Amino acid sequence: MEILLDEILRWAGKVHPGRAVLPTTDLYFLNACRHWLAPGRHSRLERWGANTFATDKAIVCIRRDHPKVVARVQSDRNRRLVYVIDDDLWAAEEDASLPDDYRRRLAILREGQHRLLVEKAETIVVSSDKIARHYRDKHQVARLDPFWSEPLADGLHFRDVEKGDALHIAYLGSASHAADRLFTFTVLEGLLGKMPNLKITVFGDHDLPVSLKKDSRICASPPLPWIFHRKRVAALKCHIALCPMLDTPFNRGRSVNKLIEHAVAGGIGVYSAGWKEADQVRAAAAGLSFEDRPEVWVEGLQEAISRKEGLKSIQSNARTLAYRLNDGDKQRIFWQNELEIAAS
Repeated sequence: MEILLDEILRWAGKVHPGRAVLPTTDLYFLNACRHWLAPGRHSRLERWGANTFATDKAIVCIRRDHPKVVARVQSDRNRRLVYVIDDDLWAAEEDASLPDDYRRRLAILREGQHRLLVEKAETIVVSSDKIARHYRDKHQVARLDPFWSEPLADGLHFRDVEKGDALHIAYLGSASHAADRLFTFTVLEGLLGKMPNLKITVFGDHDLPVSLKKDSRICASPPLPWIFHRKRVAALKCHIALCPMLDTPFNRGRSVNKLIEHAVAGGIGVYSAGWKEADQVRAAAAGLSFEDRPEVWVEGLQEAISRKEGLKSIQSNARTLAYRLNDGDKQRIFWQNELEIAAS
């Protein structure tokens, strides 16, 4: 029944945004801990809303919830509140590279439910050290990495490239990556002009240049609700996953999520050399990284793709790194301690 409720609430979010089950809720709580809600469990975990859960000792609220749920959280005097936030809401205001509507929505969250929940919270759970700085003066702060419950791709699809099939390049960035998307499209135009044996997948086409829309090698996959998006990522089986992280205020607070998501999709991640997570990618030989100039990316990708025999080794390293980061047991132990749930 709880799993069915999860699906219903996800779909309800299409009509009632306040009731949407958020990606953050899955990635930072439910993927690892959903079984605590199963019938017959004795965890004493209740679901109060799409993104809010409680035991008799503590409440966890993730980003936002229906106003009535937030009011219930605020009025509860018997439980500690643990609040989860995975975006730098202050950076969004100063980052002109983000879409105006996205900046507006984040500002509304920051001055609305976020402010109320932070005032109530004893512990703030964040996804990056940069976000943590906003809360350390007044709260206990914990850093938590996301967890994908989908399996990491095994890499068998790289055999297709070795046989001469088209190399599959994907870009998984959403509309919140507006400046990164424009950079990526410039890189793709350069690659398609030099390398005929490619196929490209991008998510969303609202900002896709006409030249790319007309190219038969481009597949623009439409935006999907989160429940279907994550299934689409797991089925993608790409070889290369582009992920420029331009040096913007908002990008500086991003988590390691893309490192894991790319491993689920099966691709070798390609990152900005200056992105804070690129150091561990380079140290593990688990991806590629380039200076943020489109011509550098095009030249570097051409060279890497030409050495087909080396791609599978990089993908294997990326998978190993993602396994280390994608730690569901670590999340469960964290939440067992925070919510005072007996180990199970």
